[in-house]
Amino acid sequence: MKNRFGGLLLMVLFPCLLIAQNRIGVIDGNSTLKECREYFRRNIDQLDPIEGIYQVESFAQERNNYREFPIQKLDSYTIVVVKIREGVFHVSDYVTISRIGETMYYNYVVDWSDEGGGITTTRFLFDGSTFSVTHELPQEMTNKKLSSAYIKANTKLFFTENGVKEFPVSSMYR
Repeated sequence: MKNRFGGLLLMVLFPCLLIAQNRIGVIDGNSTLKECREYFRRNIDQLDPIEGIYQVESFAQERNNYREFPIQKLDSYTIVVVKIREGVFHVSDYVTISRIGETMYYNYVVDWSDEGGGITTTRFLFDGSTFSVTHELPQEMTNKKLSSAYIKANTKLFFTENGVKEFPVSSMYR
C-alpha cells in the first residue's frame, strides 16, 4: 500500500456494521472489488449517490509568492466510498466524506493529525458520476518538508483528486 500522497490501490474500509441492519452483507478492508460490487448491487436501493467504486487520478501543485509550478500527476488508483453512518462515508483511514443535508454537496475531510497537521475540510459538488476536490496540505506539514528558502517564499502544496464513478453506474438506479 502506498502513502497518502500516492494513493492506494484499494483503500481500506471500515466495517459497515452501523448500517448492516438495513443492508445485505458487509464490506471491509479485506473485501475484494468483486465483493464490493456485489454489496453495492444488492443494496442499490439504499445507497447514497456518492457510494461506490471510483477510479481516481491525483495531482499536486506547488505555489509560492513568486511563481506557480506546473501541475504534476501523482498516481491513479481505485477507492471505495461506503456509508458508515447517516451522512458520513468512509474513503480511507484518513479521509471521510460527509453529505451536506439533502444536497449533492459533500465535505471532503482529511485528517492530517498523524503527520503533524490538523483536519482540513473542502466542499465539493458531486454530479452523480464524477467529483473533483482540491485540498491544501496544512502549512505545518509543508514547512517540515521544505528548506527555509521555500518557507520564506510562503510555499503552499495543493492536491487535486478527480474521481470517476465506475460502479454502480446511473443506469442501475431506479
